[in-house]
Amino acid sequence: MEEKGSEKIKSAKEYFQFQLERKIVHLSKSFLFLLEGLIDEEYNISEEKFAKMRKFVLDQSGDAVREMNKFLERLEVTLK
Repeated sequence: MEEKGSEKIKSAKEYFQFQLERKIVHLSKSFLFLLEGLIDEEYNISEEKFAKMRKFVLDQSGDAVREMNKFLERLEVTLK
């Protein structure tokens, strides 16, 4: 299978979990780039407002990963 950091992913469940986490991180980064773009375009967003929006994106992505992992604990996943 694929590498997760320096470890080998051994099961289908780990592979599925790794791919979902990767996509959530990618989506979060995309939202952060959009937020940074708003500041670059001078939409009068204060540093405080930007920090709150950034924290919200990061909190939501962290929650999504935790909820997904909790859900995956109850599943048995196999690949064809």
